Amino acid sequence: MRDAGPLGRFLSARVPAVMQFAAGALLMTGFLAQRDLVLRVAEFAVFLLLARLSGRRLRLVSYLLVAVGVVAFNLIIPVGRELFSILNFPVTESALKSGVAKALTLVGMIAASQFSIRPDLRIAGRLGGLLARSLLYFQLIMAERRRIDRRDILGSIDTVMLDV
Repeated sequence: MRDAGPLGRFLSARVPAVMQFAAGALLMTGFLAQRDLVLRVAEFAVFLLLARLSGRRLRLVSYLLVAVGVVAFNLIIPVGRELFSILNFPVTESALKSGVAKALTLVGMIAASQFSIRPDLRIAGRLGGLLARSLLYFQLIMAERRRIDRRDILGSIDTVMLDV
């Protein structure tokens, strides 16, 4: 089992999981309301720091790939002033800004959720039960991800999911 990190140990000992979840939800609300991209980048960095101090392993390449994918798909529809072109494909100012904003929103929410959601989180009711089961299955699948074989991706994913 991975070390919880200094913040993770502190929070586990002193803060109920549902309170940490509520704090994360409040942080995400403020993050989503923020329109300034520079401040969003700063908030994203804080979310990454909180997740890391909580003991989460950060996969920065994954964040980068998600962000690049979102920006690239946003650039497909050229809107606004053309900044430059790549192989006769126009990169426009509005599409680029919009793509960066959407990418920051997505990766920021992922980073905030890594800090906010702990394995001992329990939420009452049907929705809470569904959320708990979903998170449990996700954790079990992620624990087995090393069994996924690149030569047989679909078959190995199917095997992992059936075993879970």
